Amino acid sequence: MWNIESTKPDINVLFDYVTVTFPVDDEETDFYEEHEGQSIYALFSNSHFQHFLTLLGLNQLDYSDKGKIEHYDKLIMYKEHIVFKYNGPKNKMGLKTHSFELKGEGCREAEKLGIDWYQLFAYIHEYGLTVSTLHIASDIFTEKYFTIDQLLKKSLGDEYISPSRKFSHIHSSKSKVKAGTSLYFGSRDANQVNIYDKKNERYYKGYDVDTNVWIRIEIRLKSNKSWDFVRLFVLNGYENLPSLYLDILKGMLVFKSKSKTTNRKERWNIWRPWERFLKDTNGIKLKNQSFLESTLVRKREWLIHSAGRILLEFYSSINEEEKVKFFNEILDRKIEKINQTSLVRVNEHRQKFQLQTFESLDLYKEYLLKDLNKII
Repeated sequence: MWNIESTKPDINVLFDYVTVTFPVDDEETDFYEEHEGQSIYALFSNSHFQHFLTLLGLNQLDYSDKGKIEHYDKLIMYKEHIVFKYNGPKNKMGLKTHSFELKGEGCREAEKLGIDWYQLFAYIHEYGLTVSTLHIASDIFTEKYFTIDQLLKKSLGDEYISPSRKFSHIHSSKSKVKAGTSLYFGSRDANQVNIYDKKNERYYKGYDVDTNVWIRIEIRLKSNKSWDFVRLFVLNGYENLPSLYLDILKGMLVFKSKSKTTNRKERWNIWRPWERFLKDTNGIKLKNQSFLESTLVRKREWLIHSAGRILLEFYSSINEEEKVKFFNEILDRKIEKINQTSLVRVNEHRQKFQLQTFESLDLYKEYLLKDLNKII
């Protein structure tokens, strides 16, 4: 489904939030009445629930019960981020509904499990299920089009056209705890475009950041527009997702170059950097976003590109004693940052080279201490 290469693309298009609601079956309703609506096991007979589990390769009994939540009898979770909300609000037909929800981390977790996005939306389309929330995004890993500061300046100067007149922004300096810039075109309860500095957002949430540039342009669609997307996506196929995404974005937001001859923005020319971005569908290579965010191949590329020259200069400017101190300092500062995610990432990479994997986190840390001490 994805063309996975060792290097990151300039642009990737991805799904970042999907919520699907589906009706409670008649058989389930009978079960609820018999058991006063408290048993989760009625859900397991639901045909749509079974299909979603099969699509993700999940065992129906391997879940965590998170208890009752607002509007639903229960929230149950598979893995760490795949959510089903059980026995909730009624739909337009008067039927009670369940909800299948993949937020950002849930989408990445689903990708690691091998989800076929086209198959998911084709099923939703076939059965007329409701997609109440849908976020489709592009991640930009280059400044060859524009920077987040340029977009902020254009926005504050009112040099854009959007169906929604509502614009807001968050802009904080790097000295503050929550650094970064976020631009909002439209309101949260309607269709919206959100452009933000994903690199800084990840960094200040405590994640590893292994790219110098990471701008996210996120289209947030509600029920009416999300169904239009589903229909067009199923009609055009997964390989046409980039052009579909850019067509939708063009209809929701266009940055303009101010004219000296007229104040009518519709007559202004499209800002050339934005136009280049909107037209560069050939430059987008669809990739599994979970791999882009986690593979050691990408981290190796970032390390060489961003820090390689400085490492060489620093290493060649110190004596042998300082070299030992340098590597020991890396160990002292970073060994505690090595966690279960690190272990999974390392084991996946070792398997490619037919190396023995580490059975536990402790064994991996023990190896690090021994092996790096051999080097220094």
